[in-house]
Amino acid sequence: MLTHIQHVALSGRQREIRIIKLWRDQNALEFPSFYLEMTVMAAFAKRPSSMSLSYNVQTVFDYLRHSFQMARLIDPANTNNVISDDLTAAEKQKVSSAAKAAREAPYWENIVR
Repeated sequence: MLTHIQHVALSGRQREIRIIKLWRDQNALEFPSFYLEMTVMAAFAKRPSSMSLSYNVQTVFDYLRHSFQMARLIDPANTNNVISDDLTAAEKQKVSSAAKAAREAPYWENIVR
């Protein structure tokens, strides 16, 4: 548990994580918190981030739309634990579809309230 907390704390992605958690809750998505946190960090593994929070959140939505369903995420505290196995293919599809709708929404109030 301490390793998880440190991993997230050192990521520098707390603002993006908070918004994605709000979005998850408001859309009633099955998406465990640590899996979500690891996913947000993975979204920036091969993409640049910006000083703009809105740009960074859109980057996460793009990742959820295009890469999330096939991504394999490993628990940094236990390499035998594949976090991405925590959701079924149908649950991952629901998250991806919700991210697509969020990415296409014209205003922020249509994404997070």
